[in-house]
Amino acid sequence: MKKEDIINNHSLLKRFVKDYKLPIQVVQQPFFEYFIDLYDELHQTKQKFKIFEDYLTTLEHQENFFSMNDKIISRFKEKFSQLEVFKNFNNLDLQQEYKIQKKIPQKDMYNIDNIGVEFISIDLRQANFNVFKLLDPSSELTTYFDFLKKTIDELSFNQKQKECAYEYFKNSKMIRQVIFGELNPSRQQALQRYVISQLCEKLNSHHLDITSASSDEIIVKNFSDIQKIKEILKDVSESFKFFRVEKFKLESIMNGKPFFLKISTEKEQVDILSMKVDDMFVQKNHDVKFEIKNYSQFLYPQIYKHLKREEVNELDKTFYYEGFLSVLKDDLFPKPNFNKKMKIN
Repeated sequence: MKKEDIINNHSLLKRFVKDYKLPIQVVQQPFFEYFIDLYDELHQTKQKFKIFEDYLTTLEHQENFFSMNDKIISRFKEKFSQLEVFKNFNNLDLQQEYKIQKKIPQKDMYNIDNIGVEFISIDLRQANFNVFKLLDPSSELTTYFDFLKKTIDELSFNQKQKECAYEYFKNSKMIRQVIFGELNPSRQQALQRYVISQLCEKLNSHHLDITSASSDEIIVKNFSDIQKIKEILKDVSESFKFFRVEKFKLESIMNGKPFFLKISTEKEQVDILSMKVDDMFVQKNHDVKFEIKNYSQFLYPQIYKHLKREEVNELDKTFYYEGFLSVLKDDLFPKPNFNKKMKIN
């Protein structure tokens, strides 16, 4: 496909936005290219779109993109479901063999009581793949990326198509979730909760304040020592060691608005407590991650522009409502005074 055909194909652009979970609701021009430029600093949209374009330019028609993706996903599921470890997984008595002794409830972290408080997150990485290693650590499973590459290499595409398809799939968390969402996900979640419960038991033995636990993440409150957490968890079973430890805090984007900025890092030495909303687009430390949380997608462009201290235009206020392009009459935030430093609430 030619690049000019890609940029005007709404079906393809919608799939790209979905696969990469980008906050772009309107894919018509000039909106799509505008948002690709606007969001690049935070979401690396240009790099992701380049991966998408490179993949499509190896194909003749848009139908080839959808059919090729379907073939890869179908082959992955077929190949994975034939593994002995997956067959054993389906026959397990989870209540007997992976019983959870104590369940810690999951809580909504996005409330004003948590603003400015430091937390530790222990987050399971690629959990829907890695939990299968619990059943047989010596199995042929290595990493999700390795299994994905072998799956694509087995299919009858040319080498360039295989390379570009692998790069596109590898960078999409959503595609992985789609694949494993059809491989008995409720049992995967049960195994994930078991791993979480075992990690919680270890943390509880050191009297840490666990404030929330979901099926793939533990939140520890009023604690910032990443290395200490790693030390506590270093002697858990090797099959549990697919987690990431980072510290984070929440900041209010503006008083009276339910939007939050999450500031996080995996580096012990980085002082996130001193960071504020203003640091989002001036902070050049690549060890720090900024994320906008708890927003409605049609409001995202205005929140993003507010954080960049840029004026909102009509493109930012355009969205779909029941299938029709609509424009918000009012701005979400008061117009900023660019001669004054933004007030941090």
